[in-house]
Amino acid sequence: MDDDKYLGHKMELLLDELKAIHELVAEVPRMARTLDGVAEDTAQLKQDVQVIRVVAEGVSRDLDKHKNLPAHLAHGRA
Repeated sequence: MDDDKYLGHKMELLLDELKAIHELVAEVPRMARTLDGVAEDTAQLKQDVQVIRVVAEGVSRDLDKHKNLPAHLAHGRA
């Protein structure tokens, strides 16, 4: 009889583990959709960073030109 209780207990543990595995496997499609969204967001961020980089380089060039102007022109005086 003790063997039956032990076996029953082990079977319950095994069933609980199988249920947990089943729940995780059922979440895989949802996880894949979430990862697709992350990939799209990352692609958009890359594009945004490229635009920011181009603008920053332009501003930097403009600043360099401004610094090289004679003092009276750099301060808006003719």
